[in-house]
Amino acid sequence: MNMLNRDDNPLWANVTFKLALNTASHPFEYAKVLIQIGHEPLSPYPTRTLFRKPALGLPNVLEYVKYIKQVDGLSGCYRGLFPRLLCNTVNLVTFQTVSEATSRYSCSFIPEPIKNVPEEQYSDYDKFLMLWRETAIEITGKTASVIASHPFQVITLRVMAQFVGGETQYSGILSSIAEIYKTDGILGFFSGLIPRLIGEIILTIFLNGCLFLAKNVVQNNDVIKFSSIPIAIVGTAFSYPFHVVSACMAVNNSGLAAGNPPQMPIYSSWLECWRHLSRTDQLSRGSSLFFRYYKGAHLSPTGYHNFVIKKDY
Repeated sequence: MNMLNRDDNPLWANVTFKLALNTASHPFEYAKVLIQIGHEPLSPYPTRTLFRKPALGLPNVLEYVKYIKQVDGLSGCYRGLFPRLLCNTVNLVTFQTVSEATSRYSCSFIPEPIKNVPEEQYSDYDKFLMLWRETAIEITGKTASVIASHPFQVITLRVMAQFVGGETQYSGILSSIAEIYKTDGILGFFSGLIPRLIGEIILTIFLNGCLFLAKNVVQNNDVIKFSSIPIAIVGTAFSYPFHVVSACMAVNNSGLAAGNPPQMPIYSSWLECWRHLSRTDQLSRGSSLFFRYYKGAHLSPTGYHNFVIKKDY
């Protein structure tokens, strides 16, 4: 059983494909990050939900990207692309390298009976043992890759967040490194690390556990095939709030307008950030890019505004 689903392609072929995909999707990811940190420069408008209830709608991601283009031009839609590609490259290379090394090391701890029989003949205990082995390998790889790539993640998020206040201190990689060190010290490179890491670990455990159950309890290839996407969607929903909190903490109190009042309160910890976003129903912001609804205080360049939902449209 291979819960990691590693590709047979060479490492750098996989990296090249992922980077091309990241480049193509960057304007949408950029808009998503701005939504995650609470920047809503476009006013809500009266609409109705899918259940026909009155609501205030927020512009979808395509309209958000169009707005970014109007402000910064086409090249502005790719703000933060280079550090993002660097972050993802470090992430992918570290994950695969550490996972393969951990897998080779852990083979020495596999009981001989498991080594000498095909997977189809594993006992229930053997299957469970292999589940934990593969999950542990993947968590080790995820942990190493998230820690190694997080300084570049912080740079990426702060470069993007400059859109809110029009700052320019985060430009190149070296100047961004110097700015983060000057502003926050060494710990600044790991702002938002813990919630991001927790989110990745939760997603890994959830996906591997569900796939294990589907494979060994349901034992229906068609069900397994068609359930993988819903399982991934549910798993992402569980882990997504941690990524929102991570994005907020990466820019919080960083000297950027996006990370300071009135755009964002100053948080003493990521737990305080979580509690605040939970109280204001903002933990899922950015999870839906096309059907977006106003849920609380609207953050704009001039601060907080209140909107009243009328019942008669």
